[in-house]
Amino acid sequence: MLLRAGKYLTQDYLHRVLQDRHPDELTLDLTDAQFVNPAGLVVLAVLLDMAAAEEWFTEVELPRSDDVQKYLSRMGLQELLDAAEAKCLLPQVRHHPPNLRFVPLQRFDSSHPAEDICDLVLARLDAWGDGILQGTLYNALIELGLNIEEHAQESGFVAAQCYKQQTVSLAVGDFGVGIHGSLAAAGHPFPTPADAIIKAVTTRLSAKEKDGGAGLPEIQRIFDRHKGRMTIVSGGESVRFRPGSAPRPSVSGYPSPGTFLFGELPWR
Repeated sequence: MLLRAGKYLTQDYLHRVLQDRHPDELTLDLTDAQFVNPAGLVVLAVLLDMAAAEEWFTEVELPRSDDVQKYLSRMGLQELLDAAEAKCLLPQVRHHPPNLRFVPLQRFDSSHPAEDICDLVLARLDAWGDGILQGTLYNALIELGLNIEEHAQESGFVAAQCYKQQTVSLAVGDFGVGIHGSLAAAGHPFPTPADAIIKAVTTRLSAKEKDGGAGLPEIQRIFDRHKGRMTIVSGGESVRFRPGSAPRPSVSGYPSPGTFLFGELPWR
């Protein structure tokens, strides 16, 4: 797997930078990266976590930008670099109070269930001072965490950040079998991954007969109710969901397995 970042490592550019190369190697070339948002960060986390689990040879070229290196360090990427034996060191950064409006990488897995992670995230959101936003993100994260527990084979990650443009960027990802694969295994095959994504979001169809939450339909309703936008990527295809518009599928170009959800919510 090869990821060669350009100037921007965000959800709008990821399809250009990921390539399926050697099956047992991971190369992350972040040299030119000048801006990374939670979407790019979560993709990096998932790839490094997958490399560590599969014991891939991992090589990482850090960004030339000191600011980007500090951002990756502040958001908690060093632990995953170490786990993948990437042999590179991000700069140490000072501890910052939670009112800087970002949520560093948090892991969902059997040892870190969705409710516990969401409580940690909510504690940071309390400092942001927007009760509506806190409740909205908390509900979305609970559903996203439960969805990861349903579909992921190993674990998943979440990160978030509030920008001056009054937008909260939220990203969640895992390297499980993906929505298409998990639904097919449960006896619900679909022609394409995009078809599976749309069905999973627009109905209560699930890979399990019972689960702990309302799933992707509730996540979509949360984003739609608050005029947010979300994109789900799984199985090499993506679907955009926008308020008042029909789902828009496309080929994502992401060779990574698993599922990613990238969302944006207005902040007031």
